[in-house]
Amino acid sequence: MGTQAFIFLTIALAISEFLNIFNLIYQRNPKSRNKPIKGYLQLVKLIIYVVCVLMIIGTFLDKDVFTLLAGFGAMAAVLMLVFQNTILSLVASVQISSYDMVRIGDWIEMPSLNADGDVIDISLHKCLAICSDHECLAFYFHYAVIVLGVNQGTTFRCLKSTGPTKC
Repeated sequence: MGTQAFIFLTIALAISEFLNIFNLIYQRNPKSRNKPIKGYLQLVKLIIYVVCVLMIIGTFLDKDVFTLLAGFGAMAAVLMLVFQNTILSLVASVQISSYDMVRIGDWIEMPSLNADGDVIDISLHKCLAICSDHECLAFYFHYAVIVLGVNQGTTFRCLKSTGPTKC
């Protein structure tokens, strides 16, 4: 049992590292500044880890993975509460990526939070920006898109862009 669990974990970690390498190779491409895929790769990693945990639990309990999934169906409401921010961030990240609202190198500001900065990283949950005083800011997508609303004035806007953008 322990050997099987170790094999599942090793395979999940190997796939995760393969995705990290794929992301590093993709970032060398000039098109990666316009279309970052880090958020999508993090989503794939999350799914892989969830499947791995289910397979490990199934191995230790001598149960089929589908039997465990049926049991989790009853706990779906609890899981939705636990992963609420992740789900909201995923939806917001897809919206921001699909409409090409923010790119690495853009200057963004949130006057309601008295924060602004130059975008240095875009991931599944947040957009990292750095201010002129080298302070690192994290703009969480689900807060910026769902709570504040991107199209409500100047709440979350792009001021300077490295290319054509729809801010």
